[in-house]
Amino acid sequence: MEKFIKTPVQVAQQLEHWYRMYHPEGKDTDTFILFGQLPSAVKETLLPLMALPALELPVLALMLHETCFVINTTERFIRVDGEQMESVYYQEFLFHKGYKTMTTMEESGPNVKAEGKTGEFEILKTNGESVFWIIPTGRAGFKFWNVTKRCQIIGRKYHIQQEQ
Repeated sequence: MEKFIKTPVQVAQQLEHWYRMYHPEGKDTDTFILFGQLPSAVKETLLPLMALPALELPVLALMLHETCFVINTTERFIRVDGEQMESVYYQEFLFHKGYKTMTTMEESGPNVKAEGKTGEFEILKTNGESVFWIIPTGRAGFKFWNVTKRCQIIGRKYHIQQEQ
């Protein structure tokens, strides 16, 4: 398969473009935002925990709660929970399988479109392994789902290299 050479900045611009498809400028923000829109104190806490290499840029942030985030960088998904970190590189990412279970159920059953709920979200890796992360349902969760399903394109079609 042919790979397209992209710089980290070009990949960041692509991620932001995909984000804007589901979150036009001027709309109210929710818990899935551009990393640059996070409060400075939050960014200052997250950056040392992620210890990103110089060429890897944080682009998107899904806030799960005060100390737990899923960050989309130019190379991977990173789940930061307090001092713990777990990541899935886009080269390993096959696709999302969606919400598997709900952590908060309504009497009528689970509703993945309900705001204020969370669900166990399955990420399938190219080696067949599944990773399960609890993420919000509703608008933020579906924006995350729609935007980040495209990250498989980054993993399969892009070769990221330093700007020349």
